[in-house]
Amino acid sequence: MKRKNTINLLLAVSLVTISNATAQDAMKKVSRNEIVVTAGRVSEKKTEVTANIKVLDREIIASSSAVNLGELLAENSIGHIHQYPGTLSAVGIRGFRTESHGNDLKGRVLILMNGRRAGTGNSAKLLTRNVERIEIVRGPAAVQYGSAGIGGVVNIVTRQGKGDPTASIEATYGSYDFMQGSFLVSGEANHIDFSCAYTHQERGEYNTGDGDKYRNTEYEQDAVSANIGYSPSPEHRIGLIVNHFESEAGSPSYLVQNDLDNFNTKKNSSFDLSYSGEMDDYSWQVRYFVAEDEDEWNDPSVNNPSGWDNDTPWGRTVDQQGAQVRASANTDLYRISAGIDWVKYDVEADSAPKETSYDNPAVYVLGKLRLIDSRLIASGGLRYDNYTLKVIDPTETEESDDNLSPHFGIAYMATESVKLRVNYGEGFMMPSADELAADYTSGGHRALGNPNLKPEASKTTDLGVDVNAGPFQGSITVFNTDYKDKIEDATTATADSTWENRGEANIQGFEADASYDIGEAMDWKRELKPYASLVLHTNYEDEETEEDLQYISDVQATFGLRYSNNRNTTANLNVTHTGEQKMTDYTAAFPYPEIEHDAFTVANLAVTRKIFDKKDGGALSLKGEIRNLLDEDYAYVNGYPMPGRSLAIGAKYDF
Repeated sequence: MKRKNTINLLLAVSLVTISNATAQDAMKKVSRNEIVVTAGRVSEKKTEVTANIKVLDREIIASSSAVNLGELLAENSIGHIHQYPGTLSAVGIRGFRTESHGNDLKGRVLILMNGRRAGTGNSAKLLTRNVERIEIVRGPAAVQYGSAGIGGVVNIVTRQGKGDPTASIEATYGSYDFMQGSFLVSGEANHIDFSCAYTHQERGEYNTGDGDKYRNTEYEQDAVSANIGYSPSPEHRIGLIVNHFESEAGSPSYLVQNDLDNFNTKKNSSFDLSYSGEMDDYSWQVRYFVAEDEDEWNDPSVNNPSGWDNDTPWGRTVDQQGAQVRASANTDLYRISAGIDWVKYDVEADSAPKETSYDNPAVYVLGKLRLIDSRLIASGGLRYDNYTLKVIDPTETEESDDNLSPHFGIAYMATESVKLRVNYGEGFMMPSADELAADYTSGGHRALGNPNLKPEASKTTDLGVDVNAGPFQGSITVFNTDYKDKIEDATTATADSTWENRGEANIQGFEADASYDIGEAMDWKRELKPYASLVLHTNYEDEETEEDLQYISDVQATFGLRYSNNRNTTANLNVTHTGEQKMTDYTAAFPYPEIEHDAFTVANLAVTRKIFDKKDGGALSLKGEIRNLLDEDYAYVNGYPMPGRSLAIGAKYDF
């Protein structure tokens, strides 16, 4: 599926955008000096970043009806969302996605928590109540973070307490027995800063947009997030970050089957201790973290239309630990950062292989030159990863390999408001332990690892224009990704199961984001901001079969309107369109056919009104939400329709 006029269209739009922005160079720059950390692993101005980076700030998060990372990214058309009922959601960027059913080892998009691997690919486990902002790097980020970031990286930055201590309590009730309660306390005192949140959420069975009762779709979940720091001086901080999530949810299978008693439990916990400091032109950070990601599936077999009877729960637990050491030098002319990363995973599962491990030390160097009074930025980097994979049970085997990842980019401030950029990066995903080193028999079939497997690899080039001209902010990016050595199931000459590198693909497209604050342009004392995002895939073809890849829409778009009178009222109307995409229909009989999944459009509306605000007596706000405003019958995964229209009302009291 190719559109040869895309580049011409992009160039025309870019020229118009540059012309308009140049005429507005004297206008106020609202977020020109916005600081981000994901692309370079240190705090840097967004104007100096050569990659395509999108930031969902606190305003966007607070005005959204989304309650977890997956829902928030779906609202903002970041890429494909692979969402099931309950607490299971994968995130896609540029045709690649996280692995929702396991940890991030098998993902092709990487989720970070404050700059370190979150240890899960399930974005539904990551709630947004204590999140300051989310930074999304579109395109490979192997030079910064190693394996899995082929399509991009999503970095969740938790809130850090500032100012006098405050607290808030919030409760929301809605359709399908939805209930959410949360408590947040934040601030700083005596050199200690803190931001801590607790959230409880539950929902019952729901109806689809077609009015069908989708049973066994209830869930209940709890989450705790705490970011606490001690700063003996402004230049030094010792930080402790703790996160815990757990849920129990129905596991209903496809609507046409609707298993009524299956359920699953999920947990994700992490503990993160860091020290960061700076002196003159130098800064540094040392971090150690541990995490555990756990999933368990239960099939009581009381009502099991699939015919598979198994009263014993099946689960997987992934224990993670890691360390990061970074040192940076930053002057007016250059910035250079060097560091060591180490991460280790131990995986235990109830099916073969029952125990595996993954050990990955890495070293990297990232550099940046500022030329022509910092109008021209040249960045580059190199990272070396070594990894050792072991199958421990049922048979102990071991294999090792390595990978070298380069990066190069240029950003040029054509005017005070317009940045031109070009970026080249490589991504990779290492083989899993069983793919590389397995040698065991399960269910009468022998699985034999392939020690000659290469990592899956990508090479991506993108060209872009960023505009920040007063009330208008926009971005357009063209990208091209060549992807090779995809690891696929295979059979040896002796009929044993194995794996081979044999998949290749080319993915092309462009991404655009724009917003315009009418209130600022008209010098109103309020915000009225229409916004839009577009992802258009112009080519997503499997090079071997010459067929379009599955689970990639040719178009994904978001448009909406945010309003705030900067006193007591905010509102956000968000509409997201997901285009047609090819999928395998597993609801049909074997061999499962490929189908064209219908496009759909989902609208959400959220309105908040502050009722009173007393300096000594706190503030009370009311919030109303309508989710799936158009009552669309839609599904991200064929056979698993999402809820129909639902209403929610809530109250929040700030102390």
